Amino acid sequence: MIRSIKQAIAETLNYSGRSKRSDYWYYLVFMLLSIVIISTIVLFLGLNPEDPLFTQVSFFTGTLLIIPNIALTVRRAHDFGVTGWIAVPIFVIGFIGTYQETFGILDWAGLALSTVVGLMPGHKGPNKYGAAPA
Repeated sequence: MIRSIKQAIAETLNYSGRSKRSDYWYYLVFMLLSIVIISTIVLFLGLNPEDPLFTQVSFFTGTLLIIPNIALTVRRAHDFGVTGWIAVPIFVIGFIGTYQETFGILDWAGLALSTVVGLMPGHKGPNKYGAAPA
């Protein structure tokens, strides 16, 4: 798990090649745990979620975590043989969905697309995006 997280962060700007399903899921778990831990610390320090500093910390944390996730999603798409541009609607839908008051249709669509990317089996052996991930 640690190897997958380190690799995702190290390959933040690598949009070529392929990534395994386990790398994708381990990084998503890492993102979720990071957000929960940082939010808990900020709340423990007494910041109200309506406080602008809380918003800034959340935005900064989310930005730092999402950038490696975009590259990882592109590489996951490559693993099952489709263009990495499939990541664009996933992140646009997710971005728009975060500004809704309730968990709406866009959130469900983003969650469904992310799940598909995470569950699709990769091609065995090389494909046009490179060798199978080790």
